[in-house]
Amino acid sequence: ANHQSAFDIPLIPGYVYPEISFIAKKELSKIPGVSWFISALDGVYIERGNRSQTAGAMRKIFRILKEDGTILLFPEGTRSTAGEIGEFKDGSLSIPFKLGVKVIPVALDGTRNLLKKNSFLITPSRISLAISKPVLPEDFASEKEFCEGVYNIIEDALESLRN
Repeated sequence: ANHQSAFDIPLIPGYVYPEISFIAKKELSKIPGVSWFISALDGVYIERGNRSQTAGAMRKIFRILKEDGTILLFPEGTRSTAGEIGEFKDGSLSIPFKLGVKVIPVALDGTRNLLKKNSFLITPSRISLAISKPVLPEDFASEKEFCEGVYNIIEDALESLRN
């Protein structure tokens, strides 16, 4: 999914699939309530720049996927303040590509107005969500094409939500 707000995390399991794990940055483990929510959903923390911790997190992600679990991730790696979809981080979709796991692109719009970055003030907002058809890695010749394909689907869905 594209990423606009901290509310994206509870919103997607609520509307897409309730038994979902997701990847979160390690800093979220220090926030009361948020850390409980992430743990309750079998979330996986990634500490950016810490290769040994990331390797352990990857093992957990592999285990979840091999057990037919679902992982939510935000390939941009950070929230967009303007609401546009940002570039995907290198390697953000390498696990589903290498394992041949289908990806369900999700586009969110309006959550950035609900809770702005670096703010604790919640503002009533209209939120739109689009769930696209699954994308299969085997339909692409390379990981780069796979990432571009998923990016384009989310970008098009985001544009449709706004029109």
